[in-house]
Amino acid sequence: MIEITNKYLRLSTQNEAATRCIINDILFALLDTVVPYPNNGQWPLNLQMETSLTSPKGTCDYTLWYGDKGGADKAINLVLVEAKKLGLASQGDDQALGYMACVHQERRTQPSQNSTVYGLSTDGEEFRFLRINERSEFTKVIMTKTPGGNYSRITSMIAFIMREAVSQSSYTSRNTSKDVSMEDDPVTLPPDV
Repeated sequence: MIEITNKYLRLSTQNEAATRCIINDILFALLDTVVPYPNNGQWPLNLQMETSLTSPKGTCDYTLWYGDKGGADKAINLVLVEAKKLGLASQGDDQALGYMACVHQERRTQPSQNSTVYGLSTDGEEFRFLRINERSEFTKVIMTKTPGGNYSRITSMIAFIMREAVSQSSYTSRNTSKDVSMEDDPVTLPPDV
């Protein structure tokens, strides 16, 4: 889908809407691969676009969450994407970090909940993965698609984050014992040069 999207956007203005086309292709394909929709209708992970957050006040382009819609147990694992115009990926870092810090702080008030939160700022070519861990330490890893348009390293990172979100959901803890180890977290790697 990314190849098809890029083919038809190649001469178009590279704006935030074009970036979102690429992000949509990646996220929906990965969601369907990493956490396929179960036959019993119980879905452990959800993608929300244009999520309104109250503290800080704003709208996050995408969030990945589990729990009941609007329910008290709704938990945001990934304040996912701040999509930006081509060449402006870094401009989403502060906005994403602000949202992440609020989610992280809220989760720290609940001792039984993992407070690690992930974020991503991207222009569809540069992907700036952000993480605040349990100890409130910040890490950033920057990846770019390969010149040939290969997104495999990027999709592997997003897939890891999705698996981590599923492993934390109450659905998964009730239905499987397979958890993702935080020791394998690729966001702990030093940033790409």
